[in-house]
Amino acid sequence: MGWAHAQLCQYGPALAHCGEALALLRPTGDRHGEANTWDSLGFIHAQLGEHREAIRCYGRALRLYRRISDRYDEADTLPRLGVRRHASGDPAGAVRTWRRALGILDDLGHPDSERIRDLLTRAESPDAGAAGDAGHTGGG
Repeated sequence: MGWAHAQLCQYGPALAHCGEALALLRPTGDRHGEANTWDSLGFIHAQLGEHREAIRCYGRALRLYRRISDRYDEADTLPRLGVRRHASGDPAGAVRTWRRALGILDDLGHPDSERIRDLLTRAESPDAGAAGDAGHTGGG
């Protein structure tokens, strides 16, 4: 429900539903669902312009993805984290984050690696400007 509300730009209900989802997921041990919900919270905070909170949420999602060895979802979240780092004034951190995503996607042979190469090319150009929200698959 949280992700559905976020897609409708209804961020208050989206935050509330994601909070409820976390409370329900934690005791079940569903780390993947919990990680997806943190990722959705990162997206919601990003849409609200709350870069630091988005970065924190994406970080929580990434720790859980790593814990369960979900490399694809880790690589899927890293670009959004990079965009938020760039928006918060940390272009070097954004580039490091996008390189991590690219490494995973290249290891997986995933076609999304081209999208990340584009982000890196733009970030490393003299008139660097980062992309929008770098995609999101939803959760929570």
